[in-house]
Amino acid sequence: MKTILLTLIILLSSLSCSKGLNSSQLEQEITKKLNVHFQNKLFTLSDFSRRGSYSYTPMGQSASQLLLYFKTKLVLNKDYKFTDWDSLSVGSLTNILGSTPSGIEGIASEGNKKGDILTVYGTSNYKQGDNDSWISTNSPKSKNNKTTSTSKKYVSEIDASKKYDQNLPEYKKSLKILNQIFTTMSAQRDSITMQTAEYELKQVLAKANMYADIQKGVTTIATGSQAGNYYSIGNGIATLNTAKVKMKAYLTSGSVENCNLAQDKKVSFAIVQSNVAYMAYRGVEIFNDNMPMSDLRAVGAMYPEAMMIVTLKEANISSIYDLKGKIISIGQKGSGGHTDAISLIRAHKIKQKEFKKVIEVSFDISLKALRAKKIDAIFLTGSYPMASLDQLNEEMPISIVSINDEMIEKMTKRFPLIKIKIPRKTYKGQLENVYTVGATAMMVTHKDTSEKSVKNILNTMVGKNSELSKINTRANYITRRSLQRGITIPMHSGAKKYIRGR
Repeated sequence: MKTILLTLIILLSSLSCSKGLNSSQLEQEITKKLNVHFQNKLFTLSDFSRRGSYSYTPMGQSASQLLLYFKTKLVLNKDYKFTDWDSLSVGSLTNILGSTPSGIEGIASEGNKKGDILTVYGTSNYKQGDNDSWISTNSPKSKNNKTTSTSKKYVSEIDASKKYDQNLPEYKKSLKILNQIFTTMSAQRDSITMQTAEYELKQVLAKANMYADIQKGVTTIATGSQAGNYYSIGNGIATLNTAKVKMKAYLTSGSVENCNLAQDKKVSFAIVQSNVAYMAYRGVEIFNDNMPMSDLRAVGAMYPEAMMIVTLKEANISSIYDLKGKIISIGQKGSGGHTDAISLIRAHKIKQKEFKKVIEVSFDISLKALRAKKIDAIFLTGSYPMASLDQLNEEMPISIVSINDEMIEKMTKRFPLIKIKIPRKTYKGQLENVYTVGATAMMVTHKDTSEKSVKNILNTMVGKNSELSKINTRANYITRRSLQRGITIPMHSGAKKYIRGR
């Protein structure tokens, strides 16, 4: 009986593995992908093995597709720095190989040398063509290609409503009013308005829980929207924290709000854009109605971020001026992206009334609106490649609009910004480099935060960098040496000592 069962298992396994390309064909496909995107023959594949397949039918389609799993070693034929700001990054490598942040091992923050070996667990997606041929597509964002990298549950306040203090005064009355509001909006079937209201409600609930946790002595990190990298990396830091004090990450509207929270000691730490921190510290531009936030201190630089204008390729938008008469989203008020969008539009001397409509909603909602073709462009500031844009690009090709050299020079002179190159092939179908301006994502705190607390969070950011990089590939940029890169406000004394190794 055992012999029969074993025979059946082997037979079923062989049938599963026989679907689609064989190991040799799959290896050739992966080699071709790498040579097309990265420097030709940068890698040599070794110990390649096909690990199985998964057949599925994408939602809304009738034809089935096949996801092939593989494991391989990539031997570098020359030196390459995946954390260089102007080159294709480990995020690009992850996308090309259908991998996850934890699926690529061996990336060195200071740069990899010739002969280094990367171990890769990846996937490649196919659909069946004519004559039983298999046509390559990109890996689906399915249950088999999650962006999370560990079964360990992250510290999260997305479900803060479950912990909402039911004894707050008049809470029943407030809930009743909320129910009436959402019932009315649901009947109107305005999806963008409904999504915005739901997002704002989550923010309020998370914030209430955050303030309660501060009173309990929890170390808090203000991040950004749920779909953004600030939340992902902040949540990873909280998860990997080994200090005795509990640490949590919270959803916020972004950099502008985060500066205010840190200045007012309403959070322990906050992730912000370096240019927004600069304006807040000096009380200029969008903060000119406020007193300078002179108590803000830098903990450390994290990774580069680019100002981007994202459109659908079919719209044929090649310049910001092409957006006149169109509907655009400039991000949620309180976010750094919203501030950057306004600066970018003003720098080009375009007035708001020249657009058909300007909406101010979160990136999550903006992305859904662009996918539904309810808006023509999204203005955002973020790292690259961005997984959510990569996924949209697979469904409907996108285009990122470049800024001309004259405007880049103008903006970098006026604001603490840097010129950024988004290398060609960062996104599938991107044939040219995209040039724009950007800033540095950085961790900030209040000057009164203890040196011990600052050193604790840096011990996680730098000391546990390899684990953090498996949660979010942007963490590869964080090293002790890079902590001061692009910093626009004074460093906290604890950060200075950490950098000096004290």
